[in-house]
Amino acid sequence: MRRNATATSAHWRRRRPNRAHSAWRRRARPATTIAAHADGASNRVLPVPEIEEPEVPKPGRDPMRWGARIQRLVTREWFEMHHFFSMLEEEQLRTLRHPEVGIALASPDAIALDTDGQWFRGCEAKAPGLRAGDTWRGDAAPEEYIIQCQWLMFVTGLKRWDLCALIGGQDFQLRPVERDDEMIGNLVEIAQKFWRDYVITNTPPAIDHTAGTAQYLARRFPVETRGLLLPASAEAMTIAQEIRTWTATKKEAEEQEQTARNRLRWLCGEAEGIEGICTLRLAKGSSYTVTRKPARRLRLLDERED
Repeated sequence: MRRNATATSAHWRRRRPNRAHSAWRRRARPATTIAAHADGASNRVLPVPEIEEPEVPKPGRDPMRWGARIQRLVTREWFEMHHFFSMLEEEQLRTLRHPEVGIALASPDAIALDTDGQWFRGCEAKAPGLRAGDTWRGDAAPEEYIIQCQWLMFVTGLKRWDLCALIGGQDFQLRPVERDDEMIGNLVEIAQKFWRDYVITNTPPAIDHTAGTAQYLARRFPVETRGLLLPASAEAMTIAQEIRTWTATKKEAEEQEQTARNRLRWLCGEAEGIEGICTLRLAKGSSYTVTRKPARRLRLLDERED
């Protein structure tokens, strides 16, 4: 094969152009001759323009970028699976404001339109990892996402919102969420109180256990000042002791709880449970974690089933 390729190359080098090829070259100007026809180009040195190369994303973790890309994939899957007439995506919707409650804003991921061009159903797209798969078992969905859908329905005035998730990039889940005006009323009251007490007065909320407080502190103090150490104070020493106390109490409480659960399992034995007290049934294994195998799970009747 190599010999034939070399022979063919030599053949084309020795071959003279025919009349048609010569006529074509007379009517065109290849790159090797165009400079000679430019006025004075052969006597001048021209600067080479700098070409701005587009910025190429670096490999590695980029949750915001990949989350946005997967979000578009989820909303389009939602659109296609329902055969909606048309759809508005996040870039077209942007940030919406409630017509009467000015502090109520929302940024829908997608809204479906009917044949008259009217909004009739929304979509909230999520892209959780495999570790979060357990929160989507059965008909379940994370509570904060349900609340988010209710707020979106409040701002847009819609009656139905679909919560969609592509778990680990391979498991598509959909949870329809119906409008709950009672929950929406509570959310509006909470939002207005927060606005009056903290935003208008420019007063930070009290430090508590919520995820919102942790997120606020991370944004407020993103990095430390090297070499800066505050002097010890009575308040700091009291708080540090509280952490030690609660840590020890938590560990002891977890051990005592597990002991009590094991004792109750021993009483149940092979039974399905104890009337009026508990059940002890086989729970299905999880496809999201390798280590989770089918096993019997003890649940008190007044405990919330997860």
